[in-house]
Amino acid sequence: MKEIKLNCFSSNELCINSSSLENFVINDPTDQEFSLQIANHGNKDCELNLSTKNFNEDSFFGQVELLISSQNELFFRDNLDQFFKQKINLSSIRAQSSKTYYFYLDFLNLITNEEQFSVNFDLLLDFVCHEPSKLEELPNEANELEIETQEFTKGVVLSASSSAEVKQNLPQVFLFFYLLSILFVIAFFVIIKFINGKNKKK
Repeated sequence: MKEIKLNCFSSNELCINSSSLENFVINDPTDQEFSLQIANHGNKDCELNLSTKNFNEDSFFGQVELLISSQNELFFRDNLDQFFKQKINLSSIRAQSSKTYYFYLDFLNLITNEEQFSVNFDLLLDFVCHEPSKLEELPNEANELEIETQEFTKGVVLSASSSAEVKQNLPQVFLFFYLLSILFVIAFFVIIKFINGKNKKK
């Protein structure tokens, strides 16, 4: 597989607005696949659009199927004729990261018809860069808020439980002191009666 690597935003002159991969030639039916790896060395996320220019017009473009994808996304699946007529959005490349795009060409119809062919075009990459979205930071903040809310709720529940336990224990405490005071009064009267009994005997 042919590999093309493009380092963007490593200097002030590369990939500021666009980058052109010129003289892209395919004339071998076995050369069906190639990959394009783009590294974003900048501090901004960049949307990427792909288009072509300076392509040689030929009637067989409608017979050649092209598939463009990344590891997780499919961006284009149609013939070369449609590919040369439109601009294709290749999603975004995050700051300080890279992304690899895979191109697969299907020449089966041409090989079957034994036609000679040559594809010559320039790839034009347009970058639209912007600061990382604030919305991407919201989930983390929301999680932190949720954790704080859970901790606060847990504290309130524990506090309420402690208060309930105190309220449940209060009647028992009062009952204990009430019984203790009754016993103290009974003992006091018994002692007084005992002392009075001794005094009468004397």
